Amino acid sequence: MSQKITLNDSIYGNEFLKNSNLIREFNQLRRIEQICAEFNFDVLQKQFDLSYEEADFQYITGNFLILSDRLASTACKLGSFINEKTGGDVLGTILNKDELRKDMLDIDYLIVVGYLENESNFEVINKIRAKNHRMSVVFYATLSSITRRQMNKYGVDCIFERHESLGTFLKLF
Repeated sequence: MSQKITLNDSIYGNEFLKNSNLIREFNQLRRIEQICAEFNFDVLQKQFDLSYEEADFQYITGNFLILSDRLASTACKLGSFINEKTGGDVLGTILNKDELRKDMLDIDYLIVVGYLENESNFEVINKIRAKNHRMSVVFYATLSSITRRQMNKYGVDCIFERHESLGTFLKLF
């Protein structure tokens, strides 16, 4: 009499199922973020303009650096938005750790747009924190187990659901 063995019965079965679920979630999240990057930023811009047209965010000061290795367009728009609506300065938008320059180390806020596909880009956090302990790291991303895992692993201070209004995002600072 032979016994039927399933993936769930094997030692590696649970690990395989866990990894396949993570891969499925990763792919789903990536599709969602790509669609949202093209569509939702303009919607959020309009929400901001309607809700916070009279609001004054000039009290927000400090130096910002924006990091994103997937959502460059959204990162650039966010940088322009911060420069336009606040009293702060965006020192740059970088797409990977190699673009970090010495003049970018003196920042108050590092904004990571979306989860980082290349996790080695999180070295930016360590490089800046080695020289600048006052920096805060903010995830501007879709909430998911991937972003929460990266947040915990790399010492991200807070996460903001990027599908919320930009005015609400600016209130973090």
